Amino acid sequence: MFHYKNTAEIFPWLLTYTSNIYQSINNIYVGDFNHFWSLAVEEQFYLFWPFIILFIKPNRTLLAIFLTIFISLLTRGYLFLYVGKWMATAYFTMSCMHALGLGALLAYIKTYKPKTEKKIIASSLVVFSKHHLYCFVNHPGQIKHGMVPRNIR
Repeated sequence: MFHYKNTAEIFPWLLTYTSNIYQSINNIYVGDFNHFWSLAVEEQFYLFWPFIILFIKPNRTLLAIFLTIFISLLTRGYLFLYVGKWMATAYFTMSCMHALGLGALLAYIKTYKPKTEKKIIASSLVVFSKHHLYCFVNHPGQIKHGMVPRNIR
């Protein structure tokens, strides 16, 4: 197992679920193990998020969720504009927290604001339907055949 390509070099990072940090620091593709970055981000989130929720006051939960999303987007923007390593922008834990924070926000809304959940679902369906209607009217062949417009290939 340790003789397979770059396994010996990155094994400690894989074992500790920190391969995303390795890739962010070194800005390198790790071959057949590249997909482990997303597992690492999730594990890091699920390791720390319960402690954040546990140690804040319950009435501050929504603020913590919004701050997580906001700080994540700031981190992503900073890494993109000033660091210049695309893997740091894409794989670093804090630059991925906006997606997991949105999941936490949806869980919060479902648990504590069920009426708001229904409004979000209804408005999402409207936006989704309008988008697909627009695509069907303006690009009917692409919807039918699953094609991508030539100008964005």
